[in-house]
Amino acid sequence: MSLRLLGAARQGVRVKILFSRKANVGNDINYRALKQLYQNADIEVFLSDRMLHSKLMLFDWKTAILGSANISVFSMQTADELDIIVRDRPDFMKPLNAEVRRRLKNSRKIESVAPLKNYSSLLASLQQLHQKLT
Repeated sequence: MSLRLLGAARQGVRVKILFSRKANVGNDINYRALKQLYQNADIEVFLSDRMLHSKLMLFDWKTAILGSANISVFSMQTADELDIIVRDRPDFMKPLNAEVRRRLKNSRKIESVAPLKNYSSLLASLQQLHQKLT
């Protein structure tokens, strides 16, 4: 997924990522991916002090994909996840957009790669291997 986000950002797609400052599982692999994206494309990364479990991809404030699926090898290939796509529903999108803006406002925008460097390369590699083997 990170390669596709990287490619999209390099083609001019505006990418914003809101992430938990500290995840309960997989924090190292998450930070490694965020750091690589941040260093290699013009993306905006926001970190929340709250644990975020919700998954949401929002396109042009008009289309949303939301649900339970983590954007990971395990989740996409092994787990029994469920997401929905909502398009062209202003009655749904207006409050959703307001909530996204609220969460971005209540998080901290990363201005340098420094906050994303605090992870263990070994743990990130083991977490990635675990996903592939599961």
